[in-house]
Amino acid sequence: MSTIRWLPDTLDECMDFWRLHLWVRQHPDQWTLDQVYARMLEINDGPPMDDDLTVSARLSDPWMDGIGFLRLAELHGDLALEHDEHYLTALIGLEPGLQLPLMRADQQLREALVWEMLRQEGTNAMSLSSSDRSASVGVKSPGWSRTLVSSADEGLIDRDRLIDALLEMLAADLPTARVGWYSRTLRLASMTVDEAVSRQGVLCALMSSPVGPSPWRSDSCVPSPGPVASTWNFSRAAARERSWGRRRMLCECLGSCVTASARWRARTSNPCSASPSSSRTRRCNARRWGWRATT
Repeated sequence: MSTIRWLPDTLDECMDFWRLHLWVRQHPDQWTLDQVYARMLEINDGPPMDDDLTVSARLSDPWMDGIGFLRLAELHGDLALEHDEHYLTALIGLEPGLQLPLMRADQQLREALVWEMLRQEGTNAMSLSSSDRSASVGVKSPGWSRTLVSSADEGLIDRDRLIDALLEMLAADLPTARVGWYSRTLRLASMTVDEAVSRQGVLCALMSSPVGPSPWRSDSCVPSPGPVASTWNFSRAAARERSWGRRRMLCECLGSCVTASARWRARTSNPCSASPSSSRTRRCNARRWGWRATT
């Protein structure tokens, strides 16, 4: 046992799931999935039950056995679960230390389940944005963002499919807090200029705002002075705020892959510039973000 009483030195010293998950994360090259599953069986006094999925879909806690235990039980034939919305939501909370090893060993996970998981909005307690900060600046801990990018780098999953899936969810009608995870992961993937150019139509659609002017102030979702705004105006302002959030985060992603010359070519050959109706929106966005307006 380590000099720190609660910190185990070996897998066999892990007396509960919290210590096991911690040890697995801190010693990525000192175990196999079979060894981890065998130790989980000893801690749990047997394989997991079907009812454990209900708890895993509601919350993720290092003290719990977690969806990783359930998935390993499936792979070893000790459990059969339906891969429904509850299962995919629980998969969001897969223990970070097990994510990349499972992506390498589990063909069904990397070819089907993970793509369905990316389309899950999740819940307040269980969502990609609330449970994974691995793509945030200065964070080096494992998580789904780094797992997916590493899987693409290793050739486990198709990089183009990953980028397209992230862009698809950026276009979805998700709150800004939820959609932030997809933009951070896209930024971590560092799209090249060629990858951005090949998706120019999608990127232009994401950069455009489908919501027109309204009497609300442009810097917040707080109504301007006067009578109480109607529910319709609130819905328009909320939709516009989500659109601004998507564009703002998308610009951060593109900033890492577009050079000065590429930005110049985009300004001179951008198909979005052909739409006179969007020029006012672009000028407003330029003033808001400190850009030079494109006319």
